[in-house]
Amino acid sequence: MPSTGFDSISGSRAAVLFAVDHCTGECLAIAVVPEETPATWLALVRAAVECAFGSQQANVAQGLRIRCDNLPAYRDKRFCGPLERLGIRTSYIAPLNPRGNGMAERFVRTLRDNRLAVRYWQTLEELAREMAAYRLLYNEQYLLQRWGYRSPMQVRELLKKAG
Repeated sequence: MPSTGFDSISGSRAAVLFAVDHCTGECLAIAVVPEETPATWLALVRAAVECAFGSQQANVAQGLRIRCDNLPAYRDKRFCGPLERLGIRTSYIAPLNPRGNGMAERFVRTLRDNRLAVRYWQTLEELAREMAAYRLLYNEQYLLQRWGYRSPMQVRELLKKAG
């Protein structure tokens, strides 16, 4: 659950937060915020849980592990407490281990190359709309080599059929 910060909005800074399914490569949620806080991260996780499980009931995501960096926001009780109620455990990446978050880093590179490095936005809302559209495009059309050049949505359907 990383983020990428950049200076592309009329001279101000924003953060793009996202949650990527480590197995399917699907971007489950994406958000644009002026500042990262435990509350913004929690809202993102709740959106991802809703996308993946269809609800936010207690223990709906039992057994799910969220992999994240060792930043203070991810260790904050305001973030971790609600995750536990959803049945989610946090898995922290070992410091200086670039492989530990490879799926997310690849998503950031693709996002930067295809959207963030190519233009500027006037408002956070304009960027948020662009990121929502990109999420859908990525999930439907981006081909993952490790899954035989299938899109994340095709991988999800394949796994559903497999049981």
